[in-house]
Amino acid sequence: MHQSNEGRSGINKIILRAIAKALRESRLPSYVYDAPVNRVFLETSKPLDNEVRGIEHQLEQLQPSFSTPNIRYQPLTAGRFVSGLSFRRQDVIHMRRAEPLGPYSQESCVSWCHR
Repeated sequence: MHQSNEGRSGINKIILRAIAKALRESRLPSYVYDAPVNRVFLETSKPLDNEVRGIEHQLEQLQPSFSTPNIRYQPLTAGRFVSGLSFRRQDVIHMRRAEPLGPYSQESCVSWCHR
């Protein structure tokens, strides 16, 4: 994460722009989001929180590439705003219980489709 956040690795941006182009050209409704990160770790580990914020910032900068009517783009980790996510013991990203993502995703997609 740190190497990418310092700008020493451009491969992530190349890949994400290619994904965005493919989604735009497909014209299929698509929902692109950042993987959930354990909120407990974000709240208790300043270095991890800083690195994840760096990734989120980079993803926010790529927003224009994903800005078309058929794409819903969420650059922030769902761990910041979806409550009830449960992660494996002492694990930063591997979830034990992901059910809360279902209602969140459904609500997001329904509101997006009805605008």
